[in-house]
Amino acid sequence: MPDFMASDVAPSSQVTYDAGVQRFQRYCHIAGRSMQPRSAAVAEFIACMVAANYKLSTIAVTMASLRRWARQVGQCGEELETQEVQQALKVARRLAVRDQQQKLPLSAEDLVAVLEALRGTYGSSRSSSSRFVAVRDAAMFVVGWAGLLRSSEIVGLDWEAVHFTSGGQVMLYLPKSKTDPGAGAWVFLGSGFEGSIRPAVLLRALQQLAGGDAAVGAVFTSFQTSRSRLSKNTVGPRLKKALVMAGVGKALVMAGVNCHCVITTSPFQPPSYEPSTSSQLHSYFLYCLPSSESWPGSSALIF
Repeated sequence: MPDFMASDVAPSSQVTYDAGVQRFQRYCHIAGRSMQPRSAAVAEFIACMVAANYKLSTIAVTMASLRRWARQVGQCGEELETQEVQQALKVARRLAVRDQQQKLPLSAEDLVAVLEALRGTYGSSRSSSSRFVAVRDAAMFVVGWAGLLRSSEIVGLDWEAVHFTSGGQVMLYLPKSKTDPGAGAWVFLGSGFEGSIRPAVLLRALQQLAGGDAAVGAVFTSFQTSRSRLSKNTVGPRLKKALVMAGVGKALVMAGVNCHCVITTSPFQPPSYEPSTSSQLHSYFLYCLPSSESWPGSSALIF
């Protein structure tokens, strides 16, 4: 029964909850406290987290973990709602390290400016390594923007999961993600912004530099001759550097203003349709799909 009740959250969320409880238990072990969520121990624990420069969001998640744990061990949670604990949380909200403000999404205009700057770099460079890095970064930014992908999903792509369609577009297979731990999905990347943003073209160019149709393994590698994939922590700094080079004076994070088409299917078997045309409709894309068993009749889908 405990295992069944614990399955009410995603595995990744359970890991977060477990980490919060373990953090509290380590404190109790060091402080010589009973490893139970009692009000006095929790209040002292909150004060120690503030003193150790934990972010306010981490403190809040840890408290949620302790409340969940208290229910699991048969407590009603009143120990975590006492005036002593609430006072400690009030002080924490005033003194704890604040999270950085949420950054703005990357607009299509700014992405085009970045691509123009990178195109100038690899167009004038005589160094094959410099050209590779510029093409790689351009493809990386466009794929992330068009597919609304996280940094970990971008650098986790393999050439075996890249499918170029007969219509000149590209589809990517994502075996898993933060919110999809294993089912997998295909993501279609269309062109946008009057043809200035073309994921398929940039991925083809990168593939040619990586060995052509015989390219295997990681799509985004450190160097042209390396098979070592980039770290997810590389994407943000590379984008910021490119934004500065393009003269975009805003600190941005990668995100997309468009939505993408996701069709779930069995691993490494692309969906049976071939998007024939795509045109931008406000901040979304309109895909005209031909008739097929999966999509009977001529249809148009708006995402």
